[in-house]
Amino acid sequence: MKVQVIGHWSSSLFGTRVDGEVFEAQDDANTRSMIQRGYLREYETKVVHQAPKKPSTANDAGSSQAAPAARKPKKSSKPKTKAK
Repeated sequence: MKVQVIGHWSSSLFGTRVDGEVFEAQDDANTRSMIQRGYLREYETKVVHQAPKKPSTANDAGSSQAAPAARKPKKSSKPKTKAK
């Protein structure tokens, strides 16, 4: 099972671990005990579902993606000076 470390600690079973580290541990009583005591949490990867892409046609093959919008040039202003 994959687990994620909470905090920075060291043990004779798992070695020295840092906060946020993910590693593979055996699914046994020792690992479950560390989870219950708050030193580890089970790590799960989330599956992101993506819709399949629409097949391109011959007309679409040469066209580019959406072009970025043109920016307006910045207006330059004269530096303000104090009159003496």
